[in-house]
Amino acid sequence: MTGLMPQARALWPRRAPDLPPGQRALDAFPRFTDNPLRPPPAIPDQPVLRVVPPEGEEVGITYDELRASELARSQTSDLHCVTTWTARRQRWTGVPLAAWWHSRIAPSLTQMPEFAVVRGYDGAQAVFR
Repeated sequence: MTGLMPQARALWPRRAPDLPPGQRALDAFPRFTDNPLRPPPAIPDQPVLRVVPPEGEEVGITYDELRASELARSQTSDLHCVTTWTARRQRWTGVPLAAWWHSRIAPSLTQMPEFAVVRGYDGAQAVFR
């Protein structure tokens, strides 16, 4: 059990006066999950973002293609989670989903869908409106 204590301490919230009310700073970025003790899902060597529009063909783009895209950008910012923790100065590199949607998906649609369902490799899903 002592092997878990340093990891648990790294995730234990710290109070900080310069954060939004109710937020606590974390020293490590937690993995988003409903069960942090469960191992993360297996990720393919070449993950693919796939979109199946209500009309038309499935569109897919690999992780490497996304990173090489002219839409890719990097930023450093704090992440404030609704569960009251903050991970400071996180370096993000990626493509804004809205930018990719409007450049790759929207031009082929005759009508914009009201929502999109997103599913992760771990089975989690979210609905974007």
